Amino acid sequence: MTADAHAGRPRHLPPFRTLADVEALERDPIDNHLTGRTMTAVLAHAARTHGGRIAASYLADPADPDGVAEEIGFAAFFARAMQAAAVFRSLGLTRRDVVACLLPALPQTVEIGWGAAHAGITMPVNPFLEPAIIGAMLGRAGACILCIEGPSGRDGTWEKLPAILAAAPGIRHVLVVGEPAAPDGVLHYETLRDTADPADAGPDPMPGDIAACFHTGGTTGLPKIAPLTHYNLACMSLIAGFGAGLRSGDRLTNGMPLFHVGALVMGALAPFAHGCQVVQLGRRGYRDPAVMAGLWDIFGRARPDIAIGPPTVVAAATQSFAGTAGKTGLRAWISSASSLPAEVHRRFTDRTGVPIKEAWGLTEATLVLTYMPPDGESRPGSVGLRLPWCELEVARVTDGRVIGFLPRGTAGSIIARSPSVFPGYLDPAANRGVLLDGGWLDTGDIGVMDADGFLTITGRAKDVIIRGGHNIDPALIEEPLNAHPDVALGAAVGLPDARLGEVPVAFVTLTRGRNRTGADILAEIAPTIAERAAIPRWIEVLPALPMTAVGKVHKPGLRREACRRAAAASLGLDPDRIGTDELPGGRIVVILPFAAGSTAFDQAAATLSGLGLDARPSPAPAPEEPRP
Repeated sequence: MTADAHAGRPRHLPPFRTLADVEALERDPIDNHLTGRTMTAVLAHAARTHGGRIAASYLADPADPDGVAEEIGFAAFFARAMQAAAVFRSLGLTRRDVVACLLPALPQTVEIGWGAAHAGITMPVNPFLEPAIIGAMLGRAGACILCIEGPSGRDGTWEKLPAILAAAPGIRHVLVVGEPAAPDGVLHYETLRDTADPADAGPDPMPGDIAACFHTGGTTGLPKIAPLTHYNLACMSLIAGFGAGLRSGDRLTNGMPLFHVGALVMGALAPFAHGCQVVQLGRRGYRDPAVMAGLWDIFGRARPDIAIGPPTVVAAATQSFAGTAGKTGLRAWISSASSLPAEVHRRFTDRTGVPIKEAWGLTEATLVLTYMPPDGESRPGSVGLRLPWCELEVARVTDGRVIGFLPRGTAGSIIARSPSVFPGYLDPAANRGVLLDGGWLDTGDIGVMDADGFLTITGRAKDVIIRGGHNIDPALIEEPLNAHPDVALGAAVGLPDARLGEVPVAFVTLTRGRNRTGADILAEIAPTIAERAAIPRWIEVLPALPMTAVGKVHKPGLRREACRRAAAASLGLDPDRIGTDELPGGRIVVILPFAAGSTAFDQAAATLSGLGLDARPSPAPAPEEPRP
């Protein structure tokens, strides 16, 4: 097994302080630095090198101070993965077949993913998606085996199984994970694994073979499916480890969901490849309120060198910190998933003494393209420097074509090339405008690069607010908003407007113990917003901002909330009586509590049309008429 020519030849990675360190490292081809050209070879090398050292610790109840971690060593972890591969091979899995993993962060989740990638293709799936969407994705990917949490799970995943199977008739075998025994009609994963021989894992994959499929996007319609090759992942294990400054023996905590590429790379693959130990914060990670409430106590017991968490967790951890700055034991906090507001960055480091090392990338690049240098300065507001073997340019892109590169200091579309850029979506039609001529990937982000090579993300192309034909970068609003001392986290979105197309509005959550209105905050930040057109029409205070499963602020959800509140105010209705839906292409429609064809609906729809909002009748309307 793993007769990769590169196995056993790791090279010492130098410090990462400036762009010169990146340029020096990439003078050699990346293959000269890899410990393997497939994910399996990288993992096998780590297992041989680190043997019985602890690779992973699982905290079933991270908030329990007396809880005992379930630990496993490097060699045993790899053997478990090969046993999983042998199980899948015994069930008829071939190299191009897909194993879908509908699992929370269980002790078995990573080994199943690695085993599936060795024998075929692993496809981690967000268990919180609707069953019809899950089934449709599995059907489109051609999944033939499904690993799922059993009826004792607390998220309702098992109850979705009949609907998933109805939508994905290609599923031949269902394996239940984390149960003492299997319910009728399905197989018990642990029983099969414990009797499997790792030697039966089958032949090694090739570098160009697909190792994993990740779903991405999907705010309207089905999510896109992004395949990643073994070589993509092998390269990323090196690139991400260099960017994070991983050192053999480091301990990292992970609370990110394991269906996301970020958690599987930075919460498993890259640390394993570099001889680090991962402490998994339970099955729900940062989604567990007990974890968030006791995060610093958990860190005090786990003693991580590096913590990983998105901006929303950074903001919450800032408020809950009650220790002494500089005494946490953390060397760094890695923030990714979305750009971290500069003021949130400063506030966290000032309070905790822990430097934040921001990273940026996307699933289609197998995770990261930039990192804040772990051995250099941190620049709040920036996502750092490009990583070795990753080319980045700020360009003018029109209709899927690169018109030209832009000079330093000029904002434009960020495009990238690297050995970890994916081969293209499962649906080739989705590649239009994403995979560009010359091997470039359009990341969909807008940014600016300074003279030292530091990149600042100024927004998503799809998040730009277009007011009367004038493009407004949400960052113009969000930076002053997040700098306000009473704001824990803020975000700006566009509200449809009949005259101007869109106008900016904003939502905030307040820092603990503060009691302010949106109008108060708006009056105080308006003078600090550089463009008059960017001043929000209103600011609304919410108890929490809507989040994606990986901790990004969910701006489509905020746009829907903005439309709902604007419609309720114009019609004199309680906002709870109004719904919203998002149409393909992102257009939002307001769902009114009136019957189709009724006078109440026609009058309300006309009013909303004057605001630039579309309306739809409710399928179960209430009789109340709108107030004039």
